[in-house]
Amino acid sequence: MALIALETLKSSTGDDNLGLRIQINFDEIMQLMSEYITSLTNVDFFEFVADFIQRFHSHFTVNNLRVVLTALVLRITTENQKTNKKTLELKKKVKKTKKNKNVPIIVNKCWSVIRMFAENPFFCNDMIPVIE
Repeated sequence: MALIALETLKSSTGDDNLGLRIQINFDEIMQLMSEYITSLTNVDFFEFVADFIQRFHSHFTVNNLRVVLTALVLRITTENQKTNKKTLELKKKVKKTKKNKNVPIIVNKCWSVIRMFAENPFFCNDMIPVIE
């Protein structure tokens, strides 16, 4: 069900009427998206995040940029800590747990979004300190 909703949302973001609704509710959308960034394991969601941010980057403020970047960095940090913990456990010869093969992909997607912010001229004004 979540995949169907995500596909619908991906195809709908090009609609001008939806664009106006997104603009009006952008802060709330970014808050929700940030919460999902920290918890979802669906690679398609992270591709959607990148596409969404690229399409609606001009709606960002310093505050909602900070919220999204914090979520991305938190996700990268969390996944790296999990990986390091598993490595230490394997050295102790603890039973292997089921690995999520999407973790490296998700971390790479998070870094790609951060890079997108850093390379976009829109964010090269008063938002640079937030990105740094």
